[in-house]
Amino acid sequence: MHLHTDISGQGEPLVLIHGLFGSYENLGMIARQLADSFKIINVDLRNHGKSAHLPTMNYQEMAEDVLETLDSLGIESAFVLGHSMGGKVAMQIALTAQHRVKKLILADISPVETAPRHVIILKALADLPIAALSDRREAEPILAQSVEEPAVRQFLLKNLLKVDGRLQWRFNLSALTANYSQILAAPSATGQYLGPVLFIKGGDSDYIQPSHQPIILAMFPQAKAKIIQGTGHWLHAEKPAAFAKIVRDFFIELAQQLFLALCAIVRAFFLKVDIMLHQYMAQIEASALWICLSILFFLIGMAIHDVLKKGEVPLFGRIFVWIVLFLGCAGFLAKGVIQFIYESKGLG
Repeated sequence: MHLHTDISGQGEPLVLIHGLFGSYENLGMIARQLADSFKIINVDLRNHGKSAHLPTMNYQEMAEDVLETLDSLGIESAFVLGHSMGGKVAMQIALTAQHRVKKLILADISPVETAPRHVIILKALADLPIAALSDRREAEPILAQSVEEPAVRQFLLKNLLKVDGRLQWRFNLSALTANYSQILAAPSATGQYLGPVLFIKGGDSDYIQPSHQPIILAMFPQAKAKIIQGTGHWLHAEKPAAFAKIVRDFFIELAQQLFLALCAIVRAFFLKVDIMLHQYMAQIEASALWICLSILFFLIGMAIHDVLKKGEVPLFGRIFVWIVLFLGCAGFLAKGVIQFIYESKGLG
């Protein structure tokens, strides 16, 4: 299945995969920070965002969706970053098609079965009487009776949209509920991914436990870990700059970073030169016109003088023509030079 994607930036492809109840917008801030170095393929997983609603969803199916989407885009391999449920999708991709994954980042998730943290949320969403509500604001106090955290309520209600005058969920709530056990499960693929892997943990989150380390290393022998202190499960939203720096440093080698920095400097230099040339041309455009007029006036005056000379006009007449010629040329020339000087200094 071809997933809905938001594509931006330029460079090597980087696939971003959101978590449960999310959409490509959840990783939008990170996408914007990395778009100068990567071609970002930010996906909506099945039953989320603008992608298709289907009755089933497990990690094999979701991984196949991402791979089919990359196929349709003509992308053979890419860097992959997944958060939470999206991290398990990324693991499944790496374990089943490791030649498609250059490097892998897994944000605050382990390759183990996850505790059922969303049962109350799923029930609260199902009980929300959206057919009787006129807008999202009316839903917030009702949802607050079951979901205490304001940030979580705001995140969930982003998915409540008005379509043809009626509210409806953007995600497929019935499918998420029916397949919740599949979402909690560990990735179903076996074997190992031998490429570089980085686990990024929120310092205050318990999604990655010390007891998970043997399982992680068995599946991802080259795995390393980073902790962003002062963040929870939504580490990329809580400290986006720190998160983006870790991602950039891991995906791009130091030599490549220096090369990209040099390219950015050269690009900025030529952009500055281009701007200066355009400004310079704008400044000399008017003054050049006056100088050209002085030259034209001189040539016309010479032609008139030759005609007068052949017609044996008295000397004082030709002197008068020369005086007019000199004054005209000098006036036009002076006008052009003065205008150029004034515009160069920003006075014109």
